[in-house]
Amino acid sequence: MPNLRGRQDPHIGQSVESPCHRQRAIVVDDEYYARSELTYLLKQQHIEVVAEADNAVDAIRLIEQEQPDLVFLDVDMPAIDGFKMVSMIDELNCNRVIFVTAHPQHAIRAFDANAVDYLMKPVVPERLQCAIEKAAQRRGNLHVLQADTTPPNAPPPPRSPERIPCEFAGTHYLLNPSDVIYAGTDTIGTVYLETTNGQTYHTDLTLRALEDQLPDMLRCHRQHLVRRDAIQSYRTDANYCGTLTLPTTTEVPISRRYMKQVKTCFQQ
Repeated sequence: MPNLRGRQDPHIGQSVESPCHRQRAIVVDDEYYARSELTYLLKQQHIEVVAEADNAVDAIRLIEQEQPDLVFLDVDMPAIDGFKMVSMIDELNCNRVIFVTAHPQHAIRAFDANAVDYLMKPVVPERLQCAIEKAAQRRGNLHVLQADTTPPNAPPPPRSPERIPCEFAGTHYLLNPSDVIYAGTDTIGTVYLETTNGQTYHTDLTLRALEDQLPDMLRCHRQHLVRRDAIQSYRTDANYCGTLTLPTTTEVPISRRYMKQVKTCFQQ
């Protein structure tokens, strides 16, 4: 018999209907106490937890059955982990997933899996609230949190990550996007990030993912992105290519293909 618990009430594994419109969530974690703690925090955020599951198979069935607004999914589960489970559900439901993990290195895969967000255990209420708001924005249902001014058919806004997962000297870090002024690849495809203090990190995220999800980044070359407001100066050469300079004195090449948008950036 599936081990499902719907809000710890007598109706195990069943939905709990609400007379008013509230965001509805499913909590998936193989640890009972982890589910209980997160369920308690969600209630404090006025989120209705309609069911819980301790394994991926039951969770997938519940997601199809309940169509929740949010799915809080533990990464480390036996048999089928959180990432494998996401690959087994449709794109619409993937847009409801918020990963919950005790390991910062999992943030890289959570980011690439196009999840709404990822939360580190133990979950902090403020970060939980932020993730809930991001989920509402992605769905285009801003009326859940504020007056909805989004046109009915408008796509959800691009997702800006809370942190960028990266690594330096064997230690994993989560960088603030506002600290990153440059991203580029080397000859073997490793992606490097440079921060405002001149420190360099590497990340498993692709330049495409960074460009798509960090709207302040400008592509100036096939292998290079820079933050728009970090460009100190640029110069051109006889071949209509050029070089731009960052506050850290790093010089970044500009290819002919992207020269126009660099110039446009300076004119704004």
